[in-house]
Amino acid sequence: MKPVYLAVLMLATSVVAITAPDSGTKKIAVPRLTQVDAFPEKYRDALHAIGSALSSSGGKPGEYFAEFLGEKDGLWEFHLKHQSHPVDDSQWMGDACSRCRVAFYDPKAGKFLKFQGIK
Repeated sequence: MKPVYLAVLMLATSVVAITAPDSGTKKIAVPRLTQVDAFPEKYRDALHAIGSALSSSGGKPGEYFAEFLGEKDGLWEFHLKHQSHPVDDSQWMGDACSRCRVAFYDPKAGKFLKFQGIK
């Protein structure tokens, strides 16, 4: 094989290898509510308050995964997904495990406000 063709073949192979999706790549897991250091610093006080409120209501913060949903009307919303929630719930609308919830936190007052169940 001529050197030019070999170089083109090697280049084409490397481009395909770089752009091809990795079938073994896993989606990055959402951290547990108790893994406060895994979140940006600005949300850590909120997560501590949410964890305390969950404990006070009889829940176990270590059983929940937390994800910041966004800000709405000046309140921060966090989705708390329970560890018993089905892994593949793509066809399910609502909360399949009946333990997931949304937590609301007021960053101006620095206080947890409430939990809302997911239906």
